[in-house]
Amino acid sequence: MDIDMTPKSLRAFVVLSFVFAVLGAALYWWVPMGMVMSMTGLTFGFVDWMLARRRSANARLSSAAMLLSLLALCLDVAIVLLGLQSVTLGNN
Repeated sequence: MDIDMTPKSLRAFVVLSFVFAVLGAALYWWVPMGMVMSMTGLTFGFVDWMLARRRSANARLSSAAMLLSLLALCLDVAIVLLGLQSVTLGNN
């Protein structure tokens, strides 16, 4: 079974990474959801970056998506550490 990693399949991962990074940044006030979205975007960005490096394709988009996901995750962590979250799960 040969897996064809064409640029179309690589673009799918980077698009997913950008979508989850933007959702993570947009939902920073909702701590569990923002963190999950940011970590998912970071994971998809890393997968795309690894596949792009192996196929010697352009990995700049995946690096930008990972950076955006990492910034959103840092924002989520800062919100948690400062205790500024608006909505949490399980706490009233």
